[in-house]
Amino acid sequence: MTERCLANWGRFSRYKIPLVASNVGCYDEWIKDGETGFLIDHKKGISEWVRVLTLCAKKPDMVKRMGENLHQLTEENFDMNKMAEKRIHLYNEVLANRNETAEV
Repeated sequence: MTERCLANWGRFSRYKIPLVASNVGCYDEWIKDGETGFLIDHKKGISEWVRVLTLCAKKPDMVKRMGENLHQLTEENFDMNKMAEKRIHLYNEVLANRNETAEV
């Protein structure tokens, strides 16, 4: 995910607002269409954006639920402590492989 995508993701998640984005680019990896936001087919044009945003305006309970889902997904996958632990584990694996290769 690019820094721009991460920044947008973080802002929306912090305020528990579901993401509405095109299905092209970084968001299609993480947005669960209809659960954490909406992925709009870029080929459908503006009418699809209008349809989805109108739906959001008419169903605030759905928007709230989806925002909560996005926040939870973010907490589970982008917690800084968890990300740091994963990075340390990766570095340790690289170092272990490097040491094994040097010994051969």
